Amino acid sequence: MKKSRNDVKRQWRTSIARVKKGEYLSIGVPRPDNKGFVYRLGYGYLHELKQYHDDPLAIIKAIIANFPLSWTKEQARTKLDEIFKEKKETKKEVLERFKGYEVVEKLFDYFIIFNDCSPTKSTTLKDVVLQLIYQRIKNPISVFNTYKTAKKEKIDTHSKNSFYRSLDYIAKNKDEILRNLNAKICANTNRKIDVLWFDATTTYFETFSREGYKKPGYSKDGKFKEDQIVIGMATDENGIPLHYKIFPGNVADPNTLIPFMLEIADIYEVNSVTIIADKGMSVNRNIRFLESKNWKYIISYRMKAGSKQFKEYILDEKDYINDGGLIYKTRDIASSYNKKRINGHFRRQIISFSQKRATKDKNDRDILIQNFTKKMNKDNLVSCDDLAGSKKYRFFKPINKGAFLWTWHRKNTRRSKIWWILCLWNK
Repeated sequence: MKKSRNDVKRQWRTSIARVKKGEYLSIGVPRPDNKGFVYRLGYGYLHELKQYHDDPLAIIKAIIANFPLSWTKEQARTKLDEIFKEKKETKKEVLERFKGYEVVEKLFDYFIIFNDCSPTKSTTLKDVVLQLIYQRIKNPISVFNTYKTAKKEKIDTHSKNSFYRSLDYIAKNKDEILRNLNAKICANTNRKIDVLWFDATTTYFETFSREGYKKPGYSKDGKFKEDQIVIGMATDENGIPLHYKIFPGNVADPNTLIPFMLEIADIYEVNSVTIIADKGMSVNRNIRFLESKNWKYIISYRMKAGSKQFKEYILDEKDYINDGGLIYKTRDIASSYNKKRINGHFRRQIISFSQKRATKDKNDRDILIQNFTKKMNKDNLVSCDDLAGSKKYRFFKPINKGAFLWTWHRKNTRRSKIWWILCLWNK
């Protein structure tokens, strides 16, 4: 008498999907009523699996019949690979084929990056992360292509989902991983984190889904039609990253500094630090925040963003010092908000002139002017279409919605011929 479906013992089973490329084999855990699967994983095309055994289906059925139903997909795949594929290459042969992998593996073990991170049932996390790091160094490609490359090159390949799940785990434990890295570096070197270089950048996504941190914003890659995220990062004096933080793509650079520094203080227990940043961070609220924490800072400042009085001070040639070709002057001013609300701190302004940068800026302006004049018609006009992709510099004066006329602002000639660097430095 034939047993009913419910009387059949539950065990790992196979399923075959017939597609254009051939018969695709999956294995999985059936539901309690043996109808369908609780979960399953794709293992490969039968004609490709024949390189290991003449009858792969029969062999795989026999192997998985004794797999515990409690096993995860990663555990099942790892064990099935171990038995079915018999790991034809030795560890030495793998390292010989993939130069540098051994170094990455040793560094991974040395830094113990997952120490004190949240527990995980994954048995493949280390292998997958190693493959992601190795591929990133060898030839940066997407996570999916890393998985396909590992599969093609017959490294210890795990499921596609295990690659993506590893990123979830890293994101969840980011702070602990970064803390582990810093602790290991500090324990074996003279690394100091009392001086940090901070900046923010963007990276875009070629996707149609807008979710999470992916937002439209000002793109530093020039990809204004793509969603993006903003990344803030701080490095030590040797340029080695200490910490990073992700922000939504529509967050402006000045708005990244305060939450970033609060996170730095919390994770690394920083009490005294000097922040070095570019002009994108030189807004008063950021400077007042740093002063409220008694943290030091060196931040460049936009000359054109200053007041008329401030610009006149810069262009006034009095009090400049020429020290072997370095031309500069300094002054101390009280820290204030809207010219009032003095907080007791003082800022030292350092203004300097760079002939090298002045020469570079002049060459850049000449190129802009030359490219613009090449596109002029007989009336010295350039249409918006012809100007698409060009920098709409301040020397390009719009005369209507459909054209631009290039003019030279003579009142800015002197100012345009020089490059002044202004640093705000708290005393």
